[in-house]
Amino acid sequence: MESTNRAAGLLARAADGDVAAFGEFYDLCAPAVYGLCLDVVGDASVAQGVVQEVFVELWERCGETVASGRPPLTAATEIARTRAVSQLVPADAAMAPEQAYRHGRTYREIAGLLGVAPESVPAMLEHALSHVAGESGPAHDGRSATMSGSPLG
Repeated sequence: MESTNRAAGLLARAADGDVAAFGEFYDLCAPAVYGLCLDVVGDASVAQGVVQEVFVELWERCGETVASGRPPLTAATEIARTRAVSQLVPADAAMAPEQAYRHGRTYREIAGLLGVAPESVPAMLEHALSHVAGESGPAHDGRSATMSGSPLG
Protein backbone atom coordinates (compact mmCIF):
# COMPACT_ATOMS: atom_id res chain seq x y z
CA MET A 1 0.00 0.00 0.00
CA GLU A 2 2.84 2.36 0.83
CA SER A 3 4.52 1.82 -2.55
CA THR A 4 1.15 2.34 -4.30
CA ASN A 5 0.68 5.67 -2.54
CA ARG A 6 4.28 6.64 -3.26
CA ALA A 7 3.90 5.78 -6.94
CA ALA A 8 0.67 7.78 -7.16
CA GLY A 9 2.32 10.79 -5.52
CA LEU A 10 5.34 10.59 -7.80
CA LEU A 11 3.18 10.33 -10.91
CA ALA A 12 1.06 13.28 -9.76
CA ARG A 13 4.23 15.35 -9.40
CA ALA A 14 5.36 14.16 -12.82
CA ALA A 15 2.03 15.27 -14.29
CA ASP A 16 2.96 18.74 -13.06
CA GLY A 17 6.24 18.52 -14.99
CA ASP A 18 8.56 17.18 -12.28
CA VAL A 19 11.05 15.13 -14.27
CA ALA A 20 12.91 13.96 -11.15
CA ALA A 21 9.67 12.59 -9.71
CA PHE A 22 9.10 10.64 -12.91
CA GLY A 23 12.63 9.23 -12.59
CA GLU A 24 11.80 8.04 -9.08
CA PHE A 25 8.51 6.62 -10.37
CA TYR A 26 10.47 4.72 -13.03
CA ASP A 27 12.92 3.36 -10.44
CA LEU A 28 10.02 2.19 -8.28
CA CYS A 29 7.93 0.55 -11.02
CA ALA A 30 10.34 -0.51 -13.78
CA PRO A 31 11.43 -3.80 -12.17
CA ALA A 32 7.84 -5.09 -12.04
CA VAL A 33 7.10 -3.88 -15.56
CA TYR A 34 10.29 -5.45 -16.91
CA GLY A 35 9.52 -8.77 -15.19
CA LEU A 36 6.07 -8.86 -16.76
CA CYS A 37 7.45 -8.01 -20.20
CA LEU A 38 10.17 -10.63 -19.93
CA ASP A 39 7.62 -13.26 -18.93
CA VAL A 40 5.50 -12.44 -21.98
CA VAL A 41 8.15 -12.01 -24.70
CA GLY A 42 10.89 -14.28 -23.33
CA ASP A 43 13.70 -12.09 -24.67
CA ALA A 44 15.58 -9.56 -22.50
CA SER A 45 16.32 -7.04 -25.26
CA VAL A 46 12.74 -7.06 -26.53
CA ALA A 47 11.47 -6.72 -22.95
CA GLN A 48 13.75 -3.72 -22.39
CA GLY A 49 12.39 -2.06 -25.52
CA VAL A 50 8.83 -2.63 -24.37
CA VAL A 51 9.63 -1.16 -20.95
CA GLN A 52 11.00 1.94 -22.64
CA GLU A 53 7.82 2.30 -24.71
CA VAL A 54 5.66 1.85 -21.62
CA PHE A 55 7.38 4.61 -19.69
CA VAL A 56 7.40 6.98 -22.66
CA GLU A 57 3.64 6.48 -22.90
CA LEU A 58 3.22 6.97 -19.17
CA TRP A 59 5.24 10.20 -19.30
CA GLU A 60 3.11 11.49 -22.18
CA ARG A 61 -0.12 10.52 -20.40
CA CYS A 62 0.74 10.85 -16.73
CA GLY A 63 -1.96 13.50 -16.21
CA GLU A 64 -4.61 11.17 -17.67
CA THR A 65 -3.34 8.27 -15.56
CA VAL A 66 -3.50 10.35 -12.38
CA ALA A 67 -6.97 11.64 -13.27
CA SER A 68 -8.23 8.09 -13.85
CA GLY A 69 -7.67 7.23 -10.20
CA ARG A 70 -6.19 3.84 -11.11
CA PRO A 71 -3.06 2.80 -9.27
CA PRO A 72 -0.10 3.82 -11.46
CA LEU A 73 1.54 0.40 -11.31
CA THR A 74 -1.72 -1.14 -12.52
CA ALA A 75 -1.78 1.30 -15.43
CA ALA A 76 1.88 0.55 -16.19
CA THR A 77 1.40 -3.21 -16.17
CA GLU A 78 -1.72 -3.00 -18.34
CA ILE A 79 0.17 -0.98 -20.94
CA ALA A 80 3.13 -3.33 -20.64
CA ARG A 81 1.05 -6.45 -21.16
CA THR A 82 -0.67 -5.00 -24.24
CA ARG A 83 2.61 -3.85 -25.78
CA ALA A 84 4.44 -7.08 -24.95
CA VAL A 85 1.71 -9.23 -26.46
CA SER A 86 1.74 -7.03 -29.56
CA GLN A 87 5.41 -7.95 -29.99
CA LEU A 88 4.35 -11.57 -30.40
CA VAL A 89 1.58 -10.99 -32.94
CA PRO A 90 3.76 -10.18 -36.00
CA ALA A 91 5.69 -13.43 -35.63
CA ASP A 92 2.44 -15.36 -35.34
CA ALA A 93 0.93 -13.54 -38.32
CA ALA A 94 3.97 -14.37 -40.44
CA MET A 95 3.74 -18.04 -39.49
CA ALA A 96 0.03 -18.42 -40.29
CA PRO A 97 0.25 -18.48 -44.12
CA GLU A 98 2.99 -21.09 -44.09
CA GLN A 99 0.91 -23.31 -41.83
CA ALA A 100 -2.15 -22.80 -44.01
CA TYR A 101 -0.80 -23.02 -47.51
CA ARG A 102 2.32 -25.10 -47.18
CA HIS A 103 1.11 -27.55 -44.54
CA GLY A 104 -2.62 -27.45 -45.34
CA ARG A 105 -3.69 -26.76 -41.77
CA THR A 106 -7.19 -25.57 -40.87
CA TYR A 107 -7.92 -22.36 -38.95
CA ARG A 108 -8.50 -24.39 -35.82
CA GLU A 109 -5.17 -26.22 -36.19
CA ILE A 110 -3.30 -22.97 -36.83
CA ALA A 111 -4.99 -21.35 -33.84
CA GLY A 112 -3.89 -24.25 -31.65
CA LEU A 113 -0.29 -23.96 -32.84
CA LEU A 114 -0.19 -20.21 -32.30
CA GLY A 115 -2.23 -20.08 -29.12
CA VAL A 116 -4.85 -17.73 -30.54
CA ALA A 117 -8.60 -17.87 -31.05
CA PRO A 118 -9.59 -19.63 -34.31
CA GLU A 119 -11.59 -16.58 -35.40
CA SER A 120 -8.41 -14.47 -35.38
CA VAL A 121 -6.64 -16.66 -37.96
CA PRO A 122 -8.39 -15.24 -41.06
CA ALA A 123 -7.32 -11.72 -40.08
CA MET A 124 -3.75 -12.93 -39.55
CA LEU A 125 -3.75 -14.48 -43.03
CA GLU A 126 -5.23 -11.36 -44.62
CA HIS A 127 -2.64 -9.19 -42.84
CA ALA A 128 0.22 -11.40 -44.00
CA LEU A 129 -1.08 -11.51 -47.57
CA SER A 130 -1.57 -7.75 -47.72
CA HIS A 131 1.97 -7.28 -46.40
CA VAL A 132 3.35 -9.54 -49.13
CA ALA A 133 1.20 -7.80 -51.75
CA GLY A 134 2.50 -4.44 -50.58
CA GLU A 135 6.10 -5.57 -50.98
CA SER A 136 5.87 -7.37 -54.31
CA GLY A 137 2.70 -6.21 -56.03
CA PRO A 138 -0.57 -8.12 -56.08
CA ALA A 139 -0.10 -11.45 -54.33
CA HIS A 140 -3.46 -12.87 -55.38
CA ASP A 141 -6.51 -11.97 -57.41
CA GLY A 142 -8.13 -9.96 -54.61
CA ARG A 143 -10.19 -12.80 -53.24
CA SER A 144 -10.09 -13.41 -49.53
CA ALA A 145 -7.84 -16.04 -47.97
CA THR A 146 -11.08 -17.65 -46.85
CA MET A 147 -12.18 -18.39 -50.41
CA SER A 148 -14.03 -21.61 -51.03
CA GLY A 149 -11.92 -24.59 -51.85
CA SER A 150 -9.23 -23.48 -49.42
CA PRO A 151 -7.86 -26.13 -47.07
CA LEU A 152 -8.55 -23.74 -44.21
CA GLY A 153 -12.30 -24.20 -43.75
